[in-house]
Amino acid sequence: MVALKRHIEREGLSQNEAAKVFGVTQPRISNLMRGKIEVFGLDMLVNLLSAAGLPPAVGQTRFAHGVRGFPAPQLRGLWAPGVRLGKSGIL
Repeated sequence: MVALKRHIEREGLSQNEAAKVFGVTQPRISNLMRGKIEVFGLDMLVNLLSAAGLPPAVGQTRFAHGVRGFPAPQLRGLWAPGVRLGKSGIL
């Protein structure tokens, strides 16, 4: 999501222009720009990355600490070149 947001900002697209480029509605772009990841499915994110010309890739990250005494889980998620991963996820 961060890579998509950066792409839209770098290209200087308005939300309406980005919506036309990506083939989605302006409210979907608004959700993307506000970081509302819970409203996007993996397939939608891959399609948006593809429409932006960004190569989708699957990577692994590990949280710096576990939750309530449980060990930190290994999570799989999307990343794109140029997006830095920190100890707690995407920076």
